Amino acid sequence: MTAPTLDAEQNAAATVAPSERQLVVAGPGAGKTEVVSALLAHLVVDEELEPGLDVLVVTFSRAAVEAVKRRLRTADVQAGAAVHTLDALAARIVGETSDQDVGRMSFDDRVKRATGALLGGLWEPAGDMAHVVVDEVQDVVGIRADFLLALLDQVPGDAGFTLLGDPAQAIYDFQLDGPSATTNDEFLRRATGLSEVVERRLTGNYRASTREARRAAGLREGAAANLGDARDTVRGFVESLVPMELDELPPILTLPGETSAVLAPDNGRALLIAHELWERGVRATLRRPAREPVIDRWVAETLPGRPTWTRDELLAAHDDDEVAAARWRDLRGVVRPRGGTIDTSAVAARLARGALPPEIAASEVSGQYVSTIHRAKGLEFDTVVLSRYQAREDEDVVAATRLAYVAITRARVRLCRMDGPTHWALRIDRRSGRWYVGGKSPWETYRLELRGDDLDRSVPPGEDRESVQEHLRLRVQQGDPLDLVLDHMRSTLMVPIWKVLHRGVEIGATSEHFGRELAARVGPPSTRRPPTLAWPALLGARVESIATVVGEPQRSEPGPVGRYGMWLSVRAVGLLQLRWRADT
Repeated sequence: MTAPTLDAEQNAAATVAPSERQLVVAGPGAGKTEVVSALLAHLVVDEELEPGLDVLVVTFSRAAVEAVKRRLRTADVQAGAAVHTLDALAARIVGETSDQDVGRMSFDDRVKRATGALLGGLWEPAGDMAHVVVDEVQDVVGIRADFLLALLDQVPGDAGFTLLGDPAQAIYDFQLDGPSATTNDEFLRRATGLSEVVERRLTGNYRASTREARRAAGLREGAAANLGDARDTVRGFVESLVPMELDELPPILTLPGETSAVLAPDNGRALLIAHELWERGVRATLRRPAREPVIDRWVAETLPGRPTWTRDELLAAHDDDEVAAARWRDLRGVVRPRGGTIDTSAVAARLARGALPPEIAASEVSGQYVSTIHRAKGLEFDTVVLSRYQAREDEDVVAATRLAYVAITRARVRLCRMDGPTHWALRIDRRSGRWYVGGKSPWETYRLELRGDDLDRSVPPGEDRESVQEHLRLRVQQGDPLDLVLDHMRSTLMVPIWKVLHRGVEIGATSEHFGRELAARVGPPSTRRPPTLAWPALLGARVESIATVVGEPQRSEPGPVGRYGMWLSVRAVGLLQLRWRADT
């Protein structure tokens, strides 16, 4: 199946025999996603391999899964069942080889248990594989590298594999503080040493459309080499970029029909930047961690309308037949239809119990983003603003150079830089891992990170649940400001709770977990004296998104909300300002 849109190098990598083993080195913008999609289509259509049984595609992020599946649907190739994130595949293996509750395991525990199952020969599908594709191999380190090595070792000797990636963008070795010390270089060395492997290179650049963006991509060889002077080359390029001030950013970040991103070195500075942009009217999305599971809002908006669904009933409930057909396929990735019918309660129970299938993971749909460089990995934007920072003297030269290279190669059109914003007292709380802005004394806290999962998810929000669900559906938008008001009835001397209001409507409440961590940071009310408040007012929360929440079915409550264990809830984020006096 030769794809006419591929160049000669791409086509050679995409039309291999199932038994061939290859390493495809592809720089930014080289069309790697197109190659993965075309290769999978070739293996399924031309070589007649069964998706998910004979051929498997493993990638590092849900964004990559969605991109490949989108291209397959455009080509009318039914091969989406073959595509998994690494964590989703690990969850599948654990679920198929044991009776353990996958939903109660951490992501790392799933990966370690799945590796053990593979090494023990317990996952039988590995023995039937004809070809395994691993995308973004430069992102694989530690226990995930061990997992993939175990998978490749268990496939038959006559099975092939394709490893795709770019050593110049290997930026995840910093995660090697855990139980495995397998670096990315070691992973590639051991994987390519399993048998004879053909190395291919994709040298085209189909992302960069301006001279500046092409110059950034052209720094690849220096970033790939482990040379100290490469840092000076990349830093020199960054210094040559047009400097911008925060007040100058809104017009270029919000150009009609374009996407943009401000990239920061860590989440603390990303929070500061997001706050400043929100204050200037830019509804930027703060990109969440790749492993933070969020179920798309359509699941709770649609499924609770009926106890069971057939494909025709789902089609009738949607104005767009193509969207409805895609959602039916997605639901089949959660539970298998019985007699052509999907049970709503079974979907909720599966989601509450296990790992989130990538098919129904929520996508971030904003055109403007604020992100750490690590979270922007693999993405591209029309405009990229790089937030510079002062490098530490003990900073790893190679790691810093690769990270900067990843940042500058996210841009399609324009690239600029800015200094800051920063704060001398921006730190991470060691107990909670939250970012905060402190003072000279250890107990002083003026700002504290609010995360997307910090609202109570145990029951549907609000007293009038139906009206709150309607408000969430129709009136709450991404980037909207939220008011947090201390709930004196639910708060205690040890755990404060805040109501979450949107335009005066209570749409949620902070969780006890958030309250305990804030209290541990600021101390109990007994340590404060008037006019200091017992618990602070919290300012600066914004709507990250509206998502589906799954929990216990609310059958004892009147009304339909939560009857099947699914409802809508807001995700709120921000670097909250703690106001300690009522008169300020």
